[in-house]
Amino acid sequence: MEFNDKKFIKFLKKQRCSLSVKDDKTDLLEKLKKMEYEITPEIIEFLEIFDGKTINFKRGCIDKVSFNCKENLLDKEVADRYAYTVEEQLLPVGFNNNSFCLLFMISKSGKIYGGFDGLFYLIGNNYKEAFINILNDEKILKIELKAEPCTFTNNIYYINENDIEEYKNKFPNSYIFEVDGLKCMTWEKYNEVIKSYLPLKKGYIYTIADYDKLDYTFEEHIIYMRQIDVEYLNKESYLIIITNYESFLLKDLKFKEIFEEEYKNKILSWYDDLIEKQTWSGSYKPFNILIVNNK
Repeated sequence: MEFNDKKFIKFLKKQRCSLSVKDDKTDLLEKLKKMEYEITPEIIEFLEIFDGKTINFKRGCIDKVSFNCKENLLDKEVADRYAYTVEEQLLPVGFNNNSFCLLFMISKSGKIYGGFDGLFYLIGNNYKEAFINILNDEKILKIELKAEPCTFTNNIYYINENDIEEYKNKFPNSYIFEVDGLKCMTWEKYNEVIKSYLPLKKGYIYTIADYDKLDYTFEEHIIYMRQIDVEYLNKESYLIIITNYESFLLKDLKFKEIFEEEYKNKILSWYDDLIEKQTWSGSYKPFNILIVNNK
């Protein structure tokens, strides 16, 4: 379906919007400059025409977009995370508030982007192209997000009992899980100890279900441990200290045999690598284990 300028202007008239009528945005532009945004002619033109207006597309997920730059500046941090991928400043300018909550952003060059919970799209190389693409339901390009590099690697450390304090100091401000192997000789007992360190957030309904109802498979445990940062605790870092390791899981050797490898590859690495790539709300966090030899 072709879409020429006349049709585009006719569409804007239906929205009570004109390319020739531009609102004074001096105060808004001054505010943006104070926030260290680089203001380009493309940004000025867009704001003077569309800021404060709602555009009705009536096309699938993007049925209408409300443009209000001042209000959407609350999402500056979100826009900055998307900006890391395109290596260009992104100014949040609009929002499509329905089941597909798309944040609209404009770059210095006038490109229009959309972001939704870690999904990122180039909607158009300028606002005309963006609107046409939405109306025609085509040419909206999905962009793979870049993850910022992590500066550390989480690990399992094998130490002696008298080295515990030294290693605690290496991981300051950690939320510590203290596990006594003598009291965690079964996989179920270990899970109960972990659960005791994870107080439920008041008024929060968990999607994983009540931990008491889990069947304690390693797969469910991994899912649970990957969620402690985003949904349960959100601490600066995490440290598991397992003393009397020679007795740890002694009555559940099938779990002990895979414990270290599974934790290192599927939980510790989740917090120093995968969480940033696979969950939009996640971030890199130090998460280490001290295995203490008490003999």
